[in-house]
Amino acid sequence: MRFMISCQEASLLISQRLDQPIAMMDRLHLRVHFTMCKSCPTLQQKFEMLHWAAKRLTRPYQERDSNATGLSQEAKERIANNLIRK
Repeated sequence: MRFMISCQEASLLISQRLDQPIAMMDRLHLRVHFTMCKSCPTLQQKFEMLHWAAKRLTRPYQERDSNATGLSQEAKERIANNLIRK
């Protein structure tokens, strides 16, 4: 069984781990890789910072888009009243 992965494989796992849980074996591969490679833990820190910044920057747009339907309050009330009458 191969425990040592390349930096390219490690960077892919680091990126995947930011968006979803990775398998236990992949976590083990990363841990072993991090003991041998000093660059990849730094890469992980940079990925985490970029991920955090992207989430923070896009949050206002996501909240605005999820709350906005493009209709005024008056239009929403007219639609609701028409639905109630029918």
